[in-house]
Amino acid sequence: MKVIVALIFLINLSKCFCLTSLQATEESCVVNKLGERSCSFEKIIVLTFNPEEQQIQVSLNDHTGKILGTLTMEIHKTKAFCNKSLKYFSRFFHIQIESSKRCAETGSCYDLKCSELKSHEKLIEFNATNDYPGITQCVESSGGWFSGCFYTTPACTFYRFYATPVDERILEIFECPKWELGLSMNLTIDTNEGKWESAFNLVPGMASRQSKNKIEITLKSITTPILPVLNKNFVFDGKKAAMLDYEIETQLNKFKCANKYQAGNFNCTVDPLTCSCRPADDNVNCLCTEIIKDEQIFQESNNLPFDHNGILVKVDHGEITAFPDLTSAEVQIKIEGMILKTEISMNTCIVRANLTGCFDCKKGAHVDLECKTDFGSTLANIICPSAKMAIPCRPTIERKILSIHFSTSDIDETCEVFCGSSPTTFQLQGKLAYPEAALNDVIWNEEYGNKTAPHWQLKLPNMDITNLLKLLIFPRYLFLLIISIFLFFLMFYCILPLLTRLLLSCILNTFAARSVGNNVKLQSKYV
Repeated sequence: MKVIVALIFLINLSKCFCLTSLQATEESCVVNKLGERSCSFEKIIVLTFNPEEQQIQVSLNDHTGKILGTLTMEIHKTKAFCNKSLKYFSRFFHIQIESSKRCAETGSCYDLKCSELKSHEKLIEFNATNDYPGITQCVESSGGWFSGCFYTTPACTFYRFYATPVDERILEIFECPKWELGLSMNLTIDTNEGKWESAFNLVPGMASRQSKNKIEITLKSITTPILPVLNKNFVFDGKKAAMLDYEIETQLNKFKCANKYQAGNFNCTVDPLTCSCRPADDNVNCLCTEIIKDEQIFQESNNLPFDHNGILVKVDHGEITAFPDLTSAEVQIKIEGMILKTEISMNTCIVRANLTGCFDCKKGAHVDLECKTDFGSTLANIICPSAKMAIPCRPTIERKILSIHFSTSDIDETCEVFCGSSPTTFQLQGKLAYPEAALNDVIWNEEYGNKTAPHWQLKLPNMDITNLLKLLIFPRYLFLLIISIFLFFLMFYCILPLLTRLLLSCILNTFAARSVGNNVKLQSKYV
């Protein structure tokens, strides 16, 4: 008989430890002559969650509630892989300009050559630069003797602007018309017989199997919000990548290469609109667009990794990967006839716990558990007021570190350990630090209503008042508090009056001096 169990987790914390249990039916468990109980599991677990580096643990129990094993799933963030579509290649380039005036019927200036000149035509006037990619153009100029020509017909001013390489880097411009979503998960199975670890890279609709323990994991669906940033084009120079704005891509369009080989040989095409030129006497003046500096393409605001508005976009070996937040995933875990064994033993589990970290913080507090049995191997089911945990126990010390979230600083909980013949207890104690973010989380909110004066509201950090009062009652700190209060009142009683008198004296002396000076001036006037 197959049982479908749906477990729904909607969690936004960066790390969360959640535990649930699956219990085998009495008909699927058998005890042999050696005292070993074997249970067969036929289960389908459906998990719906927000992938945010979470840890979910499922305990597998027999029909009596005794724990036989645990499935621990460490779920990483959703990944979106770019299906790259190349657009073109480019290079860093510098534009140079060369011009040459030819009288009629000399050099290349004959017949209608100036008006019929093609932009990519090579002229004898520019033999030294014809091999560089560029644009050749011509404008008519004055002829005749005053211009140094024999014929009075218009002369030709040929000019050519061409690109020269700045360095050897090749710029790859591409887009991501499609993003493939995926989810990575580490699965750990702890039983009395040992520990197995497997890594799964899940793709929607595809099933991944672990044949040894007869487990099949299927990523049924992933939903993501609309992310306009993923529709942008990207540029990659072999080491770093950046997203392209419209202005930057317009600059790159001025110099295009059909493929990487041609880009490496600088065999590319220059856009005729790269330069805007006008004739000036026998020469031309041009205003050109060129790409000679990194800052023109790889701007700090667009460089990868790019983290903004709930999405992280990064590059790894030329591959673009996005990590969107606010995603929802549904994973199905199918257990087909997995058999777990346990011995009906009279051993005892000894558990020690060390609590560190902070309270009311994103990372949570870390519980370092150590478990040891007097003989034999088993799994201990630990139940605390704040969390449920499971840890393998053997004659040698087994360690496991978990993450739990607390809302107060002082923690003192009594936890029960269900293992072997009789349950035991241990104390989970510790003093957690204040969250660093809370101490700096002073947020001012400005609210305007009916165009009146602004109202400012201060959001204070979440303080553990109970712990603060306990700290002040401690003799050493209480003595310091009394001394501080005494010095505070002494300063106000003795020093403040002296400062007040000194201030008043300075004010009176200043105004009195001015009055005396005015009287002297009046007396001298009447005399």
